Amino acid sequence: MVTMTKVALNTYPLVVPLLEDFQDVRLISVYDVPFYGKSRKDKKKTKLIRVLDFIIFSVYSTYFVLIKNEYKTYILFTSPPMLFIIWSWFLRRRRLPYIIHCMDVYPEMLKAAYNIPNIVYSFLLKLARYSLSKAARIVLIGEDQLKLESIQKLSLNKIVFQENKTSIVLGELPRRNDDVVRIGYFGSYGVPHDIDCFCSAIKELDSIHLSIVSKTSKARELVSKYRGVVNIVHYDNASNEEFQMLLNSVDYYLVSLRSEFTGISVPSKIYTALCNGVKVIFYGNASSDIAMKVSQNHGLSIHSGLDKKTLVRILKDLEPASERNTRYRVRVNKYLYSLS
Repeated sequence: MVTMTKVALNTYPLVVPLLEDFQDVRLISVYDVPFYGKSRKDKKKTKLIRVLDFIIFSVYSTYFVLIKNEYKTYILFTSPPMLFIIWSWFLRRRRLPYIIHCMDVYPEMLKAAYNIPNIVYSFLLKLARYSLSKAARIVLIGEDQLKLESIQKLSLNKIVFQENKTSIVLGELPRRNDDVVRIGYFGSYGVPHDIDCFCSAIKELDSIHLSIVSKTSKARELVSKYRGVVNIVHYDNASNEEFQMLLNSVDYYLVSLRSEFTGISVPSKIYTALCNGVKVIFYGNASSDIAMKVSQNHGLSIHSGLDKKTLVRILKDLEPASERNTRYRVRVNKYLYSLS
């Protein structure tokens, strides 16, 4: 069995796929070219290198894993974008079974993020549906994914749910002598995320401290608007020690997902928090599956369409956490990838 996905080793390791539970899964490393620039010129270079990196990974993985070698079962992840369509085509030609693990769902992600033309979206949707329909198993990580166009017409007999498992283990809350509520945002901050209005509300509340740990250009653009605000701090390149300390010290994890991305992208960092008993503030679609899960585990779901005045009123009632919650037990099926 081999898994086909691209794991970014140069980003914070909040969540890893549940691969350590399967001893017969072989991991083949493909090295990428990390580049994080800050200037406008650097951003253009970053985009170019990301495209080049995607091409290198695509060619390497397709040749060395799908053409040169042969395994009994393949696990195809839906990221990088649309590559699973190419992989599944090769596998069908060789009559080899494959499983598709849906993280970010394409082409819905392309439509929501970049508003691609309808004719292109319809074409990619047909390809994605066909690849999914021929899979031996389809793994989803959230119930909202069942509502997506590429998935909703598929056979339910093939679909199984697998929540993400965190590799981060946190200790108990450190003792503090103040009444400051500490909120942390960790990891990717891109097109599906928006906490601008949330930050503007935090700016009005001296009793709340927000730490943002993200190295994306969009995160830098966000915090530049709040430069000089003492209770909003951005960590662009936190060391492993600083990162672990920040993870362990917050009262709440802030998780954001724009409403139009519900089901398309499942913010897996909530499992880092819930599995460690940390309360979550979910800022997005308050009626989504994620919001329900957060609320059931003593967290707070806030609809992202609320105005700043309402947000201030809600956040003003937050209190520092005195202890961790009961640790959330992830739904794990160790026989998930068995095709027998």
